[in-house]
Amino acid sequence: MATIDEFKAQLIGGGPRANRFKIFIPRAGDKIEFLAKGGTIPPAVLGQVDVQWRGHVLKLAGDRTFANWTVTILNDVEFSARTALEAWQQEIQEMGGGAGSTTTDYLISRAFVEQLN
Repeated sequence: MATIDEFKAQLIGGGPRANRFKIFIPRAGDKIEFLAKGGTIPPAVLGQVDVQWRGHVLKLAGDRTFANWTVTILNDVEFSARTALEAWQQEIQEMGGGAGSTTTDYLISRAFVEQLN
């Protein structure tokens, strides 16, 4: 049986932290990268599709959905992450005039979330 010290020795750097992330959002001609603090990694829920086949009900994999993820941004002294996210929001719909973008350039295809040690 392993001792506590042997167990701790296997966790390089103490193991990953469930509340430290680096987030990178590539955008059209721009990028947003910041450090963040989150509660947990959101779970993935795999739906189920029941299919009738020769008198049996087959349970097949359905759509995968992810729970909402609340994130707290760790800003630098220049507030660069906040400034970039606010500029992105203004591009989607201006706060003062209500006019919005006429193109879909403000959309992203994906964001990259890296869990830090």
